[in-house]
Amino acid sequence: MQTNNKNIMLCEHCGRIIETKEDLVVAFYFFTLSVFHNECYGKGLKNNVFLSSLPLNGNISIIATIILSVFSILVFFFSPEYYPKVISGIIAIICLLLRIYIWFNYESKFD
Repeated sequence: MQTNNKNIMLCEHCGRIIETKEDLVVAFYFFTLSVFHNECYGKGLKNNVFLSSLPLNGNISIIATIILSVFSILVFFFSPEYYPKVISGIIAIICLLLRIYIWFNYESKFD
């Protein structure tokens, strides 16, 4: 059986292959996106101040992106000022694009 090397993801903490989507954690590590095993991410949080405390592919992140998008739409339609509309729109677009990027580059490899 041949493996495609492009689809292999290695944990940033232990260097082993991440084999399942449930074991994959994507987080910011010193301003870059990094992948970890679920267990290694938990260990890394205790020892490292540069590792973000919120996984970007977790349920909380998905809910936060949805809430931020709804809030941005509400601000767009109900705010009389121009700048809050632009700022909330830019933040929502960045969050949505980041979530789409994580899905295409990391999570879709397991589907």
